[in-house]
Amino acid sequence: MRLELARLSLDDVDDPVVYAALPLGEWLDTDQGRYCKEHFTDLTYSISPNVERFGYTCVITAMVDPGPALSQYLLKWPSR
Repeated sequence: MRLELARLSLDDVDDPVVYAALPLGEWLDTDQGRYCKEHFTDLTYSISPNVERFGYTCVITAMVDPGPALSQYLLKWPSR
């Protein structure tokens, strides 16, 4: 199953892909990001317009198999 791992907000910028690189890299360097890189597959992101904030939303997702890695993730980061 595909699981949403993080949701990042970007301001209204000319090129959201370029401006998303820094927050994506910073997230990957967190404990949560390192855990996801190690235990989950197919980490991807998508960027879509956010009309409420006049900017963009970047959503990070991954393919997750039900099991101990998912259970541990949900216990460590219950807001997801």
